[in-house]
Amino acid sequence: MKDIIAPIDSENGLFHDGNPSGDVRGTVVYAQWLNAMQGAVINTQIEQKNILTAAGMQPNPAQHNQLAEAIKGLIAQARQENEKRSLFRKKQRRGYLR
Repeated sequence: MKDIIAPIDSENGLFHDGNPSGDVRGTVVYAQWLNAMQGAVINTQIEQKNILTAAGMQPNPAQHNQLAEAIKGLIAQARQENEKRSLFRKKQRRGYLR
């Protein structure tokens, strides 16, 4: 995961509109910031796609709850695996399995 990008280079880190009639300049957006923003968006998309892949899902642009569903599925899967291991250990302790 990429590090958090720095805010835009302005007095308060926010974008500002200019006003040509009042000779007020808007925020200057440099390539460095735009490239950092693009990299952050791409990196976030890759991270999200990896969550879907881990859950056995394919990205669907028409579905807007995929990450939530993928995470729920992964949690349910982990719980199920933990229950199986717990049951196996109980059977081992009771001497059912050797």
